[in-house]
Amino acid sequence: MRSQFGWAVAAVLVGLSLPSPASADSITVFTDRPTFDAAVGATTTDTFGSTFAFPITTGVLNASTNLVTASGGPILPGLIQPGVTYSTPIGTGNFFNIDAGAGFLTPFLDAGLDGQPQPITVTFASPVFAFGFDTSSLMGSTFQATINFSSGAPFVSSPLSLASFTPQFYGFEDTTGSGITSVTVLGNGTLFQAAFDNFSVAGNPADPPAPVPEPTAALLLVTGLTALLVSKLR
Repeated sequence: MRSQFGWAVAAVLVGLSLPSPASADSITVFTDRPTFDAAVGATTTDTFGSTFAFPITTGVLNASTNLVTASGGPILPGLIQPGVTYSTPIGTGNFFNIDAGAGFLTPFLDAGLDGQPQPITVTFASPVFAFGFDTSSLMGSTFQATINFSSGAPFVSSPLSLASFTPQFYGFEDTTGSGITSVTVLGNGTLFQAAFDNFSVAGNPADPPAPVPEPTAALLLVTGLTALLVSKLR
């Protein structure tokens, strides 16, 4: 009896200690901004300033970037919202840029022009639950988004269609509850392999971590069962 009771308590403890894996199917994809905004609530948005600036020779763009560029610019601290970092592998020429025009109404971020696959990775300082952006066929006829979570397998989207130079919206909401830590965007374009504007985040990545919640009913149950087991073994 003691052995069976002990195994029961151990099983409950193990079940509580293991994180729930994030499902690769647990992302809701939106194709229009109003529906996305209604679903996720308040967002913060990077518009990438009011003028072009390129190349971003460091391959990194965030709230601390202070860079004089060969064309346009400069890029000054505060241009990008805190808690979000945009990056791409170091390339040659104008491999990472804030550009203007090409169908976008305001400056946009892009990567490419050196003939190499040039994705943009967006990393969040703390997990967020949704993000979205405007993009276009400037980065090809399709693109894929690879989304990483705090736990579990990444989500890799099917190829998402880009119809024209007219910007269109794509949004992604995490339904796993584990939180999104980063996303990598890669198109199939021959000029740019990543290009987007108005990058919006739900769940401010600059916010401090949430406080530790009060003990749950399940944890209280385990505590009671453990105490009962100890009393029986005495």
